[in-house]
Amino acid sequence: SMSHGSMPEGALGSDYQWLERKAGVGPWLYDAVDDDWMDSRPLGTQWTPRSSAPIVYEPSSDLLACLGTTDLMLYRPWTNQVFSRPLPEILRNRDGYAIAADPVNRVLVVFGGIDRNAESEGLSPDEAHKRSVKADTWIYDIVNDTWRQCRPKTRPPRGMPMNGSIPLAMTYHPPSDTCLLLQPNIDTVQADPTQWGGTTLWSFDVASDAWTKVE
Repeated sequence: SMSHGSMPEGALGSDYQWLERKAGVGPWLYDAVDDDWMDSRPLGTQWTPRSSAPIVYEPSSDLLACLGTTDLMLYRPWTNQVFSRPLPEILRNRDGYAIAADPVNRVLVVFGGIDRNAESEGLSPDEAHKRSVKADTWIYDIVNDTWRQCRPKTRPPRGMPMNGSIPLAMTYHPPSDTCLLLQPNIDTVQADPTQWGGTTLWSFDVASDAWTKVE
């Protein structure tokens, strides 16, 4: 549920079509072979729910990942354990970001979002938007446990993350070996969605640290 930015945790509703948010239950793992649901509350450290925090699964490392307030949270279904790794200062307390997992290079790609630490008091709406709404790109190397900020020549627009229920949608695309981001075509503050001018599709190549607009 995007409402609390987590794995599917909570008590199953009587109709099995929804999850009631409830501490100490789940995550729920589905075994497609046995057609069975398993309540797999992690051993040891528990997953910390966080509002509107996108999550992603990286199959090569068997990890589910999410940016927490100060740490990167990682869940490994096979061992049913939660791990945390410190985030770079600039990525702490960030909401509405896009995240994708590249299973070939075994990295996570994070784009944009809202920096909740940004000071905006006394600024115009446009200046506040530019300061708090980011358009930066970060790569996390799962094997080496390292972060690096990319410096692409071009980038997608900032969009309007956290505006209503529209998330930043990014996913790994195997045929092109790139991460694809669908982004509202706006780089300044604009509360009216009818003025956004549609969406644009962008492709990020991990090997070259390059964003390319997909026509």
